Amino acid sequence: MKIAVCDDDQLFLSYIKQLLYINGHRECVCYESAQALEEAAGSGLLHCDVLLMDICLEDDGIQTAKRVRAHFPDIRIIFISGYAKSHFETVFLTLRPDGFLEKPLKEDLLLELLARMEEENKSRMVSVPNGRGKILLAPEQILFLESSRRKILVHTPDRTLSFYGSMDAAQEKMPSWFIRCHKSFLVNPQYIMSYLPGQFILKDGRIIRISQSRSIRTREEFLSYMGQTARKE
Repeated sequence: MKIAVCDDDQLFLSYIKQLLYINGHRECVCYESAQALEEAAGSGLLHCDVLLMDICLEDDGIQTAKRVRAHFPDIRIIFISGYAKSHFETVFLTLRPDGFLEKPLKEDLLLELLARMEEENKSRMVSVPNGRGKILLAPEQILFLESSRRKILVHTPDRTLSFYGSMDAAQEKMPSWFIRCHKSFLVNPQYIMSYLPGQFILKDGRIIRISQSRSIRTREEFLSYMGQTARKE
């Protein structure tokens, strides 16, 4: 499970990173400001399942988290704050986070919360054949699936996996909110930056074609997804 931490206190960042590391959470990236976090989210470079963040950053941490979730609706957010009581009502009315912990941090509570989230993530992971074994990926890690020469290519931000199969069979294993815009492409709308006639442009600049036969349904599914995302904000 990939974890991101955002806090403007460098000592706290170092402490959290070490705590996570010694408890088996080796994939952790830290951000020292709300601006750095938002830039990563806006450019599609924020690759995490869980975000731990302070409320009292140089910018409003609650609003920052809200904007991050607009980019990644399924990200799990845990606030850690020394002023938890004064922000409690505002946080839950505005964002509905997945956890809210006070500073000084009770380590066992954080680790228990992360363990529970990890178990929940495993139950919804996508199994991708890889040689003689399988790799488990969270749907949020997948940019798009591509069918090419009887193979399915699974594109993630940092690698491409492939296996023999059909797109129809692969689509059945994916969440219903992935968009089949072409017989050869199944796209994760979380990574779509622009929707233009005949194509999606992803946040990393790649272009995904939309076939004419699927254009109406693609438009409906994309607008439905955007509507659901807006309601979560």
